[in-house]
Amino acid sequence: MFYQVAEPTGAGAVGVVVLFLLFATIALIIDRRSLLTSGMFYVVPAIASLSGGLVYTNMAPALFLAGGLLTVLAVQWTRLREVLLRQLPDKLVAQLPRPQLKAVGPRPVY
Repeated sequence: MFYQVAEPTGAGAVGVVVLFLLFATIALIIDRRSLLTSGMFYVVPAIASLSGGLVYTNMAPALFLAGGLLTVLAVQWTRLREVLLRQLPDKLVAQLPRPQLKAVGPRPVY
């Protein structure tokens, strides 16, 4: 009934990492860190598979890489989000949660 892929293939692992990066971008735009943390369960084995060989023998470097990525995202979250929001149209940005520094005053509505 339940099927679990123990060791993802190269193409499947690349797909998981690409989807994780897509969801990370969406999480930055909508300002929801929980979307990122739920994807970590899947991206760590994919990174371990891409680093070569068996998933279980490469788990420590994969966890280190994923932890470093999460740390960089956590430290630079506000700056990265502002860069992404500047790229989006004003009508869409008006519907998204505002950055903490700009949350004072009336909300612009388009």
